[in-house]
Amino acid sequence: MKRLLVLAPITEGKKVSYTVKRILEEGKKKFSVDTADISKTVLRVKGDGTPEIKCGKLDLSKYDYVIPRIDSPRASYGYNIISFLDSIGMKKPYSAKTVIIGHNKFMTLVALRKAGVRVPDTVMVSSVKVARTVLEAFKYPLLIKLVTSFGGEGVFYISSRESAESVIKTLQLMNIQMIIEEFVPNAGEDIRGFVVGNRVIASMKRVAKEGEYRANVHLGGKAAPFELTKEMDEICVKAAEATGAKICAIDMLQDKTTGKPYVIEVNTNPGIQGIEAATGKNIAKEIIDFAYSEC
Repeated sequence: MKRLLVLAPITEGKKVSYTVKRILEEGKKKFSVDTADISKTVLRVKGDGTPEIKCGKLDLSKYDYVIPRIDSPRASYGYNIISFLDSIGMKKPYSAKTVIIGHNKFMTLVALRKAGVRVPDTVMVSSVKVARTVLEAFKYPLLIKLVTSFGGEGVFYISSRESAESVIKTLQLMNIQMIIEEFVPNAGEDIRGFVVGNRVIASMKRVAKEGEYRANVHLGGKAAPFELTKEMDEICVKAAEATGAKICAIDMLQDKTTGKPYVIEVNTNPGIQGIEAATGKNIAKEIIDFAYSEC
């Protein structure tokens, strides 16, 4: 039987996340499955040049496929792990380059624009002085985001020049990188396409709760099944290819005036609880079937 490793943050005393739990459930139907904690994984290059990667007694080089669950707090070390796995030819849904792109919102947008995917007008700034000049070119409202923000966290809705400068000054004092982004007028909802391999396997719409502009489910948004247009489907596949991720979620906003979809995020570490509940589809099985086909 082929061997599958699920590489994820596994905190002692806490329950395994829904997504990891479901992947393990489906994985055991086709693979011999183990889990490894990102934080406890040790990389080593021996004196004779032999590479070694272990988590406790597990030799992570002995698996047929690895499904990484690298979250933002562990992106830096996760990059090192995936880079190490790249060097030994381990099969997985993306390379180390994708970790860098996927956990940096500006790098994501650069990759998307290079691939011809429509994104909001966005500027990365390094100082309040530069930001003041940049703000002259933007209309309000606008968004200020942390470069490493995820799941709707670290995103600020800005309605005036004064509030923009206040947020920027605070972030600079904290030495946090930020981006200024055009606000795409929408109906308080976003659209997610879930890509596995080279196709969209499920899609949903997330509607923000009253008084909230972010539609993320864990922030109170409500999820419902949604059928993508042909253009949206093609955008999702193109966005996944642009970031090098074979398993990811593409989040879009649809301009309520023009109807045009804009990609706002490529989530290379997507949860599946919301989309499984909204669509009734077995996303975990799709992921495992794909992993098995890659071996």
